[in-house]
Amino acid sequence: MKNSFCLIVLLLTLISCGNSERSNSPIEGAWTLTHINYPIGESYDYPINGTTYFHIYDGDSILYACRLLYTASGIIVASGSVSQITLSELGNGNLMYMEDDEPRPLVVINDSVITTQQRGIVFTWKRVTDMSEDKINEIREIIRNDQSIDANEAVRHYVLSTTERKLLSTNHRLIYALIAVFVCLLITAQIAIAKHQKVCRADHRLREIEEEIALRPQPVRMALKEVERSFFVSDYYRKLHRSITEGQRLKAEDWQEIEHQLDAVYPSFTNHLLSLYSMSELEFQTSLLIKLRISPSDIANVLARDISTISSTRSRLYQKVFHKKGSSKQWDDFVLSIGS
Repeated sequence: MKNSFCLIVLLLTLISCGNSERSNSPIEGAWTLTHINYPIGESYDYPINGTTYFHIYDGDSILYACRLLYTASGIIVASGSVSQITLSELGNGNLMYMEDDEPRPLVVINDSVITTQQRGIVFTWKRVTDMSEDKINEIREIIRNDQSIDANEAVRHYVLSTTERKLLSTNHRLIYALIAVFVCLLITAQIAIAKHQKVCRADHRLREIEEEIALRPQPVRMALKEVERSFFVSDYYRKLHRSITEGQRLKAEDWQEIEHQLDAVYPSFTNHLLSLYSMSELEFQTSLLIKLRISPSDIANVLARDISTISSTRSRLYQKVFHKKGSSKQWDDFVLSIGS
């Protein structure tokens, strides 16, 4: 029993030592490239145009490598590689590790700076202290999960989601919302402008009709009154009125003849009527029958509508033309006044 207890304690001690050695690795953690020196004397400082190289060492055995692009909206990760490495102590802070079967000298300058070499090129790396563990872990996962990429494919890019992707998504939603609001305002403005122009055209047409009637010479008025009197005692009107009161439906040619007869009695009557508002067939035919002095009940019969529908049609026409509420009788009076 005592031997078993000692064995357990020994194993725990070894595990603890192993973990301690792993966590005390001089290169453990995230590093960013700050400088490159070439054997020919050229050197470059990083980041260049917001881009730098990024390494994550998992102990002394795994290296995650990628490029980072720092933008106003966040950090973009250009997927890199995962390499198995073997680190060897050379003494005096000098180390050697194998990467892709190639020995690469590594010098620990201090706890925050290391240098690596590859074919005589010296890379200076600085330990990353201003990035959260969440971001470092996400970069590690991006590199690890992207190893299936075909070598011939373009390098994939990812926006970090810990903070930047959420901010970018919020910005996109805000932009889309602003665009939607702008489009709605634009459509509303266009509708309002079109409605205003329509109102102005109708008001202008009403004034023209009123001026035409007001400026008509007295002899012309008397002549038109005589034509109107003759029309309402003519055989055509008597026959038409009898057909309507008997409830007979009017054909298309009947409506065409009605328009022709009314324009002969009241010059440009149908043109004046249609220029005020884009009427439906029901609205136009109702107005024609009003001009013919047909009663609302007979209008309802000949158009196969309820009398309430005919009444609302007339009051609605008045509101649409004059842009204010009015009664069905007010519309009738207006129609009777056109050309008279």
